[in-house]
Amino acid sequence: MRTDNGTVRVYRNFTDYKAFKTSFANDSIFGGRLLAIKSKEFITFYDWDEFNVVRRIDVPENIKQLYWSEDGTQLILVLETTFYLLQFKQEEVEKAFAAENQDEDEEEDGVEAAFDMLDEFPDIIMSGLWVSNECFTFINAKGNIIYLINGRMMKLGNAEKKQFILGYEGKQNRLYLIDKSLKVVAHRLMLSVLNYQAAILLGDDKKAETLIA
Repeated sequence: MRTDNGTVRVYRNFTDYKAFKTSFANDSIFGGRLLAIKSKEFITFYDWDEFNVVRRIDVPENIKQLYWSEDGTQLILVLETTFYLLQFKQEEVEKAFAAENQDEDEEEDGVEAAFDMLDEFPDIIMSGLWVSNECFTFINAKGNIIYLINGRMMKLGNAEKKQFILGYEGKQNRLYLIDKSLKVVAHRLMLSVLNYQAAILLGDDKKAETLIA
């Protein structure tokens, strides 16, 4: 929760856990693998335990949304006209924090190796969802339903105006969309096929053979 004086207050199990104040004006807060606080020109990520700065990332335009993969290793950073695919490296953060504790030296920009920039995509995300740790699905401004897998974007279908991704049901292989009138529609999305494509793109022939066996 943000307060008027810039203090960020964190609650756990509906109990006041900890509060800290940032050195910058914060516009929005995002949850996920890390606590993220946005300003106009950058976004800063903090760990959830001690709220140390993990990494500050400068951005050329306003950040609209963040989407973490379920395992917390990949992050979609959504801007106004583009989005970034980042890889989070927890082991690098732990190493750097251990070194900082010994040297008592903290960097304002955080750990440089905390994130790797995997790619940038010039598309506008209106709604998105990780359907697996390898596959991110989204609706763009043109109403196309796109899935991104191992750096490649492929079209799944078309959405009607003002539809948003509601969720994914793996047992039925269905991606569900909803509009503001609460009308729900489903699109078939075979996760097993996507995982096979992911294995092929990664050159993992053994995994691909296992998936089709």
